[in-house]
Amino acid sequence: MLKKIINLSITISFLLTSSSSAFAASILPFCLPRPNNPALCGKKNISFPLYRANKKTGLAKFKYKVDPGSIGDISASSAQEITDDILSLWQNESSIFFEKVGGGLIETDVNGSNYQRFLSTQSSLGYSPVVWDDDGSITDLIFGAGSKQSVLGFAGATFLRQDSSSGKITGIAESQAILNGFLFSEANTGDSFSTILNAFKTTILHEFAHMFGIDHTQGGDLEAYNQGGNRSNIPVMFPFAANEEEELQQDDIAAIRRAYPKGDEDRLFGSISGSLNSSTQGITAANIVAYKIDDAAPRARAVACPADFNGKKKGRFLLPALIPGQYIVYFEPIDPDFAGSSSIGIHAPGDRPNTDLNIKGFYNGDSMTVVESPDLDEGINRAAIINVEAGQRTEIDINLFGSSAGSGSDKYIASGNLLTAAILLNFSSKKTVNLKFVNINPGKRLRVSFSTEYPELIKFKQSRINTRNRTKKVSVKIASYLRFLEDFPELQNQETVEIPLTITNLDTNEVDTSNTIVVF
Repeated sequence: MLKKIINLSITISFLLTSSSSAFAASILPFCLPRPNNPALCGKKNISFPLYRANKKTGLAKFKYKVDPGSIGDISASSAQEITDDILSLWQNESSIFFEKVGGGLIETDVNGSNYQRFLSTQSSLGYSPVVWDDDGSITDLIFGAGSKQSVLGFAGATFLRQDSSSGKITGIAESQAILNGFLFSEANTGDSFSTILNAFKTTILHEFAHMFGIDHTQGGDLEAYNQGGNRSNIPVMFPFAANEEEELQQDDIAAIRRAYPKGDEDRLFGSISGSLNSSTQGITAANIVAYKIDDAAPRARAVACPADFNGKKKGRFLLPALIPGQYIVYFEPIDPDFAGSSSIGIHAPGDRPNTDLNIKGFYNGDSMTVVESPDLDEGINRAAIINVEAGQRTEIDINLFGSSAGSGSDKYIASGNLLTAAILLNFSSKKTVNLKFVNINPGKRLRVSFSTEYPELIKFKQSRINTRNRTKKVSVKIASYLRFLEDFPELQNQETVEIPLTITNLDTNEVDTSNTIVVF
């Protein structure tokens, strides 16, 4: 069983400086509990820390050292070479950059007698240690006797960046990973060396992602895992060891692209976002999946996201990095086994039972009754088809009772470049972006006005629209980085700023504040 650990009482410390933060699906959430109620995690306490991107290069540097010893039946030299090869898979699909510190090796073989020097330090090491627990003794010491029999590895952030004035967690400063060599030994498992080597590679691939902030995913083929079928479409970041392939699936690529974008996402991918709700109540502890049905193997291109990924209790989801084409969207409960250190997203199954999902089905259009079925073939035949285009986000509303709710209006959907991704003020010279309104009742007149609390920073070419057309685009002028700093000095330290967009339906006087402009 793959596990991650972000155990604050044992491993976490803070660096009181500022860094960038993220607002995205498939990134490990972190909650700084309220002092007067440590058990409560409100939306203002949730952050999605990542490694800080360099302002000039746009690259997020990850410094690390590897244990110089062997691990189980795998020699020290093989373990080091495999680590380099595995890390390149994540680096090739992102803006994260891996840098070996001091030759890339920890100064001594880490074992049960000295592990606390590297894994339980009270001050930063200046790098993220990757430890080979050769005989499983460290695993037993940390998790209790016998743990080495089942835990392949564990990893996570150990030092987080925290804003000294607001107390907000703003990024990861340092991480650690430990792999259990007891389970990479033929004498203990009875497996062949080739099987052990494969397990070692896939475990590194999974655990390293936790080190730089990537969360678990249920993916789009839970059935194959539960019923013992072909698991080749199960993502690397599935909570339990499942897929033996040493490669990233599209779900994994979507997560790393969202966390550490390369800059070509608008050219290569589109996205689907929306809400999963029951009447007007957002649903949590659910898994949302986009299947690419014009592909010969729809599950191979599936991208998943937990409902209410941002903790705002509106059932919001985001399915990023979708290869352009035709998709259907499926929803299902989060498997009850995925709890504790194997959790997915912010909400564990059962933590909010009044809004947990207890059915499976497919989106069949806004205001339409869902296709209640777990069968993908039935979904392909009956569900609403969504055409995904590069650089565009499609907004949908999945309501279990077939009534329109949660989107802010039954007449339009707001989308476009202004709302699709964060605006990188430091890196882009392009200061004009688009806001697009899709009239879901074309032919009927759509009248809306829109504004923000910062008209001097975000200027609309027109502040209202009046149209019968299917779509209407509005150009939006974004002020300079220096001008933004006057109102948001935290941007100087790569702090993300979210600015609500207020849209008023002039026919119904309904006010929609569900859309947010994100800049950093």
